[in-house]
Amino acid sequence: MTKRDPNLDHPAVQLYRKYCRLQANHFQRQQIVVTVKWAAEEVCFGTEAERMKSALNHWEATLKKFMLEGNNPKRVDWIMDRFEERVRKANGQK
Repeated sequence: MTKRDPNLDHPAVQLYRKYCRLQANHFQRQQIVVTVKWAAEEVCFGTEAERMKSALNHWEATLKKFMLEGNNPKRVDWIMDRFEERVRKANGQK
């Protein structure tokens, strides 16, 4: 019996599904979680909860903009690139 992927319950993965209307595959889910966690730990400021909230807010804004532009929602790699760029700019990094 295969275990259910715990990344399915991660808020960033749920936001992807909400805005893109697709379920990310196992590899994409893992990459989404790792990337949002990186942003929360390395780039955002405040308490742990504040950093995660900030990272998720940036993730959601990135998803909305990406979809409004009419981009291919299957290109999770493009979304993550834009997310990283957005987070770095918002926090004064290059």
